[in-house]
Amino acid sequence: MQTELKLKLIETDDLNFTKTIKEDNGEQIVEFDGLDYIGGVDLSFIENNEEDAIASLVVLKYPNLEVCIF
Repeated sequence: MQTELKLKLIETDDLNFTKTIKEDNGEQIVEFDGLDYIGGVDLSFIENNEEDAIASLVVLKYPNLEVCIF
């Protein structure tokens, strides 16, 4: 599996989306055209334990922020 995943590794930043800031009644609205997904990762270490940790990954569909992968 690691070999298959390595073939999908992207090492260059070739994302193609644009950021637009609009004003609506004095409030700024930020839009990202061309952005489809947002991902986040967290790694938490257990107190007083140098061997164990808990990792979490979530991928959200943009712009509705529907959870796709967790």
